[in-house]
Amino acid sequence: MDDEREYRFAVDEVGENGTPDPIGEEIEALRSADPEPGSPSIEGTVFVTLGALVTAVLLLMLAGFI
Repeated sequence: MDDEREYRFAVDEVGENGTPDPIGEEIEALRSADPEPGSPSIEGTVFVTLGALVTAVLLLMLAGFI
């Protein structure tokens, strides 16, 4: 066998038993995909607003203004 041959897969592309890892390829494809922007939901907007208000009140309480 020739020690200078090129490998078909890189070390991080194969599983523990030396076979290709299709799940790893799928995860990498999902990581590189750009998410598409969408419109915010009412529920998400309410929770973000509520969280911002609670944080502001807590910071004001810690600073001694309330």
